[in-house]
Amino acid sequence: MISLPKRNRDPEINLIPFIDVLLVILIFVMVSASFSVYQDIPVNLPTANRNDLAQKLPSQVILSIDAKGNYRIGQNLIGAVDAHTLAGILKKESANLTEPLLVLAADSKTSHHFVVDAILAAQSIGLQKISFLAQAPAQK
Repeated sequence: MISLPKRNRDPEINLIPFIDVLLVILIFVMVSASFSVYQDIPVNLPTANRNDLAQKLPSQVILSIDAKGNYRIGQNLIGAVDAHTLAGILKKESANLTEPLLVLAADSKTSHHFVVDAILAAQSIGLQKISFLAQAPAQK
């Protein structure tokens, strides 16, 4: 039997399987990544008009929110309440009104979660018309 001489070959690094594994890992990460989804509340912001500020409709409920999160309907102080309690109070206030309009008047330093709580409370009892009271810009 004749034996052939062994050849000394340099070792090779095959990159194709390495690239395949990296692509599979990349695809797995992309598919399994969870993305945050925020629920939007559609709001049509009114423009500030001095004539609109003075006009009071008979079927509107004015809800004021101060910087500390205290609610007030008209001149009645409600205080800092949760959205569920606020919904009950708004339902009682708007029970006798036909097509009531909720007017939100929030202090400029009010945390926006108090305003969102008021909007969610209004939507939970079926108030569809919500407006924001705005201060007219100062005349220069």
